[in-house]
Amino acid sequence: MASNVLQSYLLLIGMVDIAISLTGLFWRKQRREEPSRQHRFALIIPAHNEENVVGCCLDSLNKLDYPKDKFDIFLVADHCTDATVRIAREHGAAVYEHVGSVRGKGFALKWVTAKILALERHDALCYFDADALAHPNFLNKINARLRPGVSALQGRQISKNPNDGWIARMLSVGLMISARFWHLPKEHLGLSAALHGKGMCFRPEVMREHQWDGACLTEDLDMEMRLVRAGIRIRWVEDAVVYNEEPATVAAHMKRLLRWTRGGMQVARKHTAPLFLRAFRRLDPSALQAAIWCSLVFRPTWWMVAAMYLTHDSFHVSFWIFHHLPAVRPRVKFLVIMPLLQFPVLALYWERAPWKSYLAYLLQPALGLFRIPVSIWSMFSPADDWYRTEHNSRVTIADLVPLKPAASEAD
Repeated sequence: MASNVLQSYLLLIGMVDIAISLTGLFWRKQRREEPSRQHRFALIIPAHNEENVVGCCLDSLNKLDYPKDKFDIFLVADHCTDATVRIAREHGAAVYEHVGSVRGKGFALKWVTAKILALERHDALCYFDADALAHPNFLNKINARLRPGVSALQGRQISKNPNDGWIARMLSVGLMISARFWHLPKEHLGLSAALHGKGMCFRPEVMREHQWDGACLTEDLDMEMRLVRAGIRIRWVEDAVVYNEEPATVAAHMKRLLRWTRGGMQVARKHTAPLFLRAFRRLDPSALQAAIWCSLVFRPTWWMVAAMYLTHDSFHVSFWIFHHLPAVRPRVKFLVIMPLLQFPVLALYWERAPWKSYLAYLLQPALGLFRIPVSIWSMFSPADDWYRTEHNSRVTIADLVPLKPAASEAD
């Protein structure tokens, strides 16, 4: 019985996900919107010993094509012992030094957000990581979408270092595919976007009511689920681009994956049941989609396979469907193969990706193998282990996009 329930649940989820992804074939760009006014932004960067990359991040923010009197840059230095604070001040950022017995990104964000909200001079707060770069048009695109009724937004994430080896290239390809066939369809279907830790924007009232959870290893994911539970839709802004550093080595990828998996389990334990309750009580599709995501964190596929193995002589609904419905075998093969081949090829083609990206996609199953030991270890590792990822990419915003010359240079 339990095996058949899991089989039916996973089959239904798979069909719904394919249907959502299919809509990515029919939409290309989001509709352009004219800004209602120029909002004033606080740009916030949490950093712990990020001297290798923080200068590049701040340089990209200083080169935003947005009125300079309409945004302020803040860096919260969380127990930094290197040159992060000095570099930040040299780049004109207002630095808040987070010290004391408690360390962690979530705690630092909660602490500095309260201080910035107390200034009462910003219309919205944007968050970036120290390894991130912002496209020069980032604030213009966010500003245009920050209209009445919109209180949370997430920009599109692109890799800044796809050429740093095959691990980085494979992860970069994943960002391209998910942007086209997951994030964009969800936006057009009215679902809430996923938060990525960088390129996020919130109105002050949201941050006052929903503070960062300092104890969570994935504070952005926790914030996403809390906003969905509160009925706040997170809008995905396709052309508000933020560049992210992807791990370039197996060790770095494993560290980040371990933190994400452990944090995902924390979030799922806290939010799965309340999200399902909201979904059915309020008929909220965003809550249902978020609840389903949380339920998959517990690896129901593993439990289903184990149950099918232990009851292999019993009736199984998936086997019955495969063997008895007319022409189901070719249809199942088509439904399985099409998302795995057609969607990625189209996404990479539309992104004008180099040929190595197609090969990198074919190598992606190797990344999936890492999830097995990581998931097992996450069940037993201490809940407060941070598994920090080192950032070393010196890619600058000028390496990625053409910049407008400064006024003095233009003259």
